Amino acid sequence: MTGRRLRTVCLLLTLLMVPTLTWAQNIGTIRGQITDDQTGGPLGYANVTVKDTNFGAMTLEDGTFSFVLPAGTYTVVVTYLGYESVTRDGVVINGERTTTLDVELKPSVALAMDAFVVEGDAPVVDVKSSSETKKKDSEDLTAFAVDNVQEAMALEAGITMKGGDLYVRGGRSGEVSMMIDGVPVNDPLGGAVQVSNVAVAEAEAVIGGMDAEFGNAQSAVFNIVTREGGSQFEGSVRYWTDDYGRQDKTYTNYDRLAVGLGGPLVSDDFRWFLSAEAQGSDGEDLTLDRREEWSALGGFLKFKDRASSSLNVQNKLTWRVNPDLKLNLEGNISWDSNDRYIHNWNQEGYVNRLHLFERLELSGETDPNQGEQFFYVVRGTLPVLHGPWYQAYVQDKERQRQGLPTDFEKVLIKYKPSGAGSSVYEVVDAMRVKSAFSGTEFLVLTDELFDGFMDTLSRWSYIQNDSSQVYYNSAEHTPTSTSFTNSVKFVAVHNVSDNVFYKLALTRLGFERHSAVDGKSPVEYSTAGLPATLHNGATVRSVSGEIYYTDPNNPFLASAYDYPNYFDRNSTSWIAKFDLTSNRWKSHKIKTGFLAQYNDMYNEQLTAPGRTRILVDDQTGRVLGEAQGRSANIFHNYAPLTAFYVQDRWEYKGMVVNGGVRYDLFSPGSGVDILLRAEGVDPTIKRYKQSLSPRLGLAFPITDRDVFHFHYGRFIQAPSNNDLFQTQDPNAGVGILGNPDLKPEITISYQAGVKHQFTEHVVGDFAIFYKDIYDLISSTTAIDTVSGNQFGRYINKAYASARGLEITLNRQFADNYGGQIAYTLSYADGVASDAEFGATSAAGLTHLPTKELPLRWDERHSVSASLRLADPGSWGGSLIYSFGSGFPYTPAFPDVRRQDPELENSRRYPATHSLSMQAEKYFNVWGQDLTLFFDGRNLLDQDQIANHDPGIFPALRYAQNGYTTYLTETGNYGGAYRTDLDGDGEDEYHPVEDPRVYSPHRIFRIGFGFEF
Repeated sequence: MTGRRLRTVCLLLTLLMVPTLTWAQNIGTIRGQITDDQTGGPLGYANVTVKDTNFGAMTLEDGTFSFVLPAGTYTVVVTYLGYESVTRDGVVINGERTTTLDVELKPSVALAMDAFVVEGDAPVVDVKSSSETKKKDSEDLTAFAVDNVQEAMALEAGITMKGGDLYVRGGRSGEVSMMIDGVPVNDPLGGAVQVSNVAVAEAEAVIGGMDAEFGNAQSAVFNIVTREGGSQFEGSVRYWTDDYGRQDKTYTNYDRLAVGLGGPLVSDDFRWFLSAEAQGSDGEDLTLDRREEWSALGGFLKFKDRASSSLNVQNKLTWRVNPDLKLNLEGNISWDSNDRYIHNWNQEGYVNRLHLFERLELSGETDPNQGEQFFYVVRGTLPVLHGPWYQAYVQDKERQRQGLPTDFEKVLIKYKPSGAGSSVYEVVDAMRVKSAFSGTEFLVLTDELFDGFMDTLSRWSYIQNDSSQVYYNSAEHTPTSTSFTNSVKFVAVHNVSDNVFYKLALTRLGFERHSAVDGKSPVEYSTAGLPATLHNGATVRSVSGEIYYTDPNNPFLASAYDYPNYFDRNSTSWIAKFDLTSNRWKSHKIKTGFLAQYNDMYNEQLTAPGRTRILVDDQTGRVLGEAQGRSANIFHNYAPLTAFYVQDRWEYKGMVVNGGVRYDLFSPGSGVDILLRAEGVDPTIKRYKQSLSPRLGLAFPITDRDVFHFHYGRFIQAPSNNDLFQTQDPNAGVGILGNPDLKPEITISYQAGVKHQFTEHVVGDFAIFYKDIYDLISSTTAIDTVSGNQFGRYINKAYASARGLEITLNRQFADNYGGQIAYTLSYADGVASDAEFGATSAAGLTHLPTKELPLRWDERHSVSASLRLADPGSWGGSLIYSFGSGFPYTPAFPDVRRQDPELENSRRYPATHSLSMQAEKYFNVWGQDLTLFFDGRNLLDQDQIANHDPGIFPALRYAQNGYTTYLTETGNYGGAYRTDLDGDGEDEYHPVEDPRVYSPHRIFRIGFGFEF
C-alpha cells in the first residue's frame, strides 16, 4: 500500500470514529431490580423496555437488570406474565453515569383469581431454551381426533409418521428415544413401553438442540410425564365405538374404554393414580378367520374375539415424605394381540389331501426259512387321496397299538435294517389302497409317511368336489402376534437445599414378543414334506419342498399349510439414573448425572419352522445333526451401557448459554466373538466403545418479543442390538450375519431459529436445521474362507444428510378458540434407507450408489393445521388438516435384472390430504360432567398410499410378484402378479387390489365421557 493510500485510509477511519467516540461519551447505564410487591421476592425474566426505542433487557434470575442507552429522558415500561405492568415516566439518563430503577410489581387481579391461568400457562416464549421442543398436554389428546401421543406429535413441524413409524428431521425411525418421567423405556430389541392417553399429564418432544443429559438418540427424545393423584378423589371414564347397533353397521368393529382414578390414600401426602385402557378392533381389512364368540346373560350379551386387542394398566403412587422429599413408585403392564391381515393368505375353500405310504411289490422269490413263502420288498412310495377309508385306517392303527385284531393283512417282507450288514425277513401289517395317480390298487405298509398336500396332485377348489378335498381357510393359518410389557420404576426427588436437588430413578423393564400360528411350537407347524407329528408318531419323511400355492387359476392365493414364520423373543433391562441440579452459583444452573443400563436379550426367529436343516461343521464338513427351521436367527446375549454428562445454563445480561458434554460407553458383552473368517474382516472385537459428545446452545432475546437461538451438537446412538447379535452361524440360513464389533452411529447437528410473540396468545417459531449422519449401519458381502460361501454382514458404512426449515404459528386457546399451523420443508438424502442395503438390495444393481439419493421417508413438503373451537362447559369442536407432498419409491422393470442405482427412490407417491374432526357436547348430570362426542377420520376418504409393495411371503411358485413393476409400468396401485394364464406365451399383469397398500379410509366414531 502506497503512503498516499495509507494516509487516505487513516483519515477516513478518523472521521468515522469521531461520532462514535462522541456517542460513547454520552452513554449512561440503567440498572435495578424487579420484585414482587407482596412477597418481596425477585422476578426473573421480566421485560424492561424503553418506550419508543429498541433498548431494553430481560431481568436475570435474581430480578436484576442492566443495560446502556444514550443520555436523555425516557419512559420505562416493566412487564411480567401474571403481574400488572408498570410505566415510569421521566427517567433521566446521564452520560457516563448509572441510574438506578427498582420496581415492585403487583400480581394481576384477573390472573390471581383464575388459578388455571396462573398455574397452568407457561411463558409463551421460553427465552432460556436453545432446543426445539414440541409440547402436548392431556387436553390436546382428548380435544382432537388422535389416538395416542405419537399421532399428536406427528402434527408438529419436523416430525413425520409413515406406516406407524416416526421420522424426525430426516433421521431413521429407530433414532427416537422414548422416555417416561425422564427415564428411558425403549426395548433393547425394538419398541417401547406404552402409556394410555388417560395416564398422560403432558408430553414433550425435543427434536433439535438436545442438551447433554439426553443421549443414545440421534433424532429426538420423546418424554411423557404421567399423572399423579390429586388432593381429592377424582375419576374419569371415556368410551369410543364405531359400532352403530348391527354387525354390518360398523367400520372396523372398534371399541375402546379408558378409565382413570386417583386421589389421596391414607393421608394427603400419600396419593395414587390408576389408569386402565382396553381396545379391540378388526381393522379395515377384514380377514376370513373365524373368531371365537362368548355370550353372557343367556345370550343377551355377546363378545367376539377381535383381530387386534390391547390392554394397558398403570398405577402411580406418590408419597411426599416432607416438603423436600418426594417418592414415586410406578408400575405399568401392557398386553396386546394382533392377527395380521395378509392379502394372499385370505381365502377359504377345499384342497386335495394326500397320504404317503411305502409301496410293496412281490419279489417273485421265496424265503427258504419260511417254507418257500413268497416275500415282498419296498418299491418306493405311493401317494393316496384322502377319503372315507382313512377313518377305518386310523381305527385299525389304534387297535394295532393296543394289540387287538385289525383288518390289516399279514405279509412277509425282506429289508435291510439301518446299520445292518445283511437283509432280514419279517412278517408285518399291510393294507390295500388306491394310487392317487392311476386309481390302481397297491399293497402298502401301514406306517404313514406323510399327511398333507402334494404338488401336483393337490388342487384348489371353492366347492368340495369329492371326499378327498378338505376344508382349508388360509386366514386361520396366519400367525397371531402377542406382546407383554411390564415396567416397575422407583423415583426419589430430594431438595438438599434451597438451590440443590437430585433425582434418582431405578427401573426394571420387561418385554416379551411372540408370533406363531395358533400357538404352535416350531415342530408342530404344517409344512409340505414335513408336516405336524403324524397320528401314529412315526418318523416323517420329506418328499418335496414347500407347497403353498395349489390353484393353477389363481397362483397368488396361498392354499396350503401354515404361514412359515415363527418368532419368540424377550428382553429385560435394569436401569439406574441419577441427576443432580444446582443453582448455587449466580446466573448458573449446573446439572450433572449418570445412567447405567444392563440388557438381557433372547431372540428366536425361524423361517419354515416345521422343516429341519442340516448342520455341518465348517472345518471338517462332518454332519453334526439337524435343527428346526429352514433358517434360524437365535441368540441370547447380555450388553451393558453407561453414560455421564455435565451441563451448564449460564445467564448473562439476558443471554443464555447452554453448554455441556456427554460421555457414552457401551459394550456387546464378553460372550460374543466374530465367527466369520473372511478377507478384510478383523476377527478381534473392541469390547468397549466410547464416545464424547459436546453440545453448545445459545438463546438471546432480541427484543421483549423475539428470541434467537442456535445449537450445535454431536449425537451418538449405540448400534441396533439386532444387528449386533444376529446369528453368525453359517448353517442358520439367514441372509445377513450379525457383527458384534459395530460402532455407534454419529450425527452432527446444527440448528438456528427465531421465536416471535405476536400477541399475548400468538407466537411464531422459525427454525432451520442441518444434519450430517455418519457410520450408519448398512451391509456388505464377504466370502467365508473356510466354506467358500458368500454371506452378507452388517457394517458401519452408510452416510446421510438432512436439512430443512420449519415454520410454526401457534395460538394458545383463549377467547373460545385456538389453533396451530406447521410447515416443514425437508431434504433427507443418503446411500441406504435401511441396514440391509448393500447385501440384499444392492445385489440387483449394476453398481453401488456413488452419491446421496432420497431416502424412503423423504417427504419434501408437509403441512399440518389444527383448529379448536369451544365454549368450555357447553360445547367443543376441532379440525385437523394434514398435507404431504408424497414419499418416494424405487421403480422396477420386469425384464431388467440389474437396474441403475440412480433410480433409487426416484419416483413419488401422490400427495396426501387428510381431514379429521371431533365434536363434543357437555352436560351436567347430578353435579357431574358428562360428555358426548363424535369424531371422523380421513373425511376426504382419499386413497393414501401406505406401502405400494407390502410383500408376498413365501414367494409365489407359479407367478411373479408384480407390485412394483405393475406400478412402474401402469401407474396403478393395489398390486398385481405376473404370469401367463391365457396361454398366449406372454406374461400379463393380474391386479389383486391389496388393501394393505392403503392407509385407513374414512371412519366415524361416537362415544361418551364421564368425569367426577
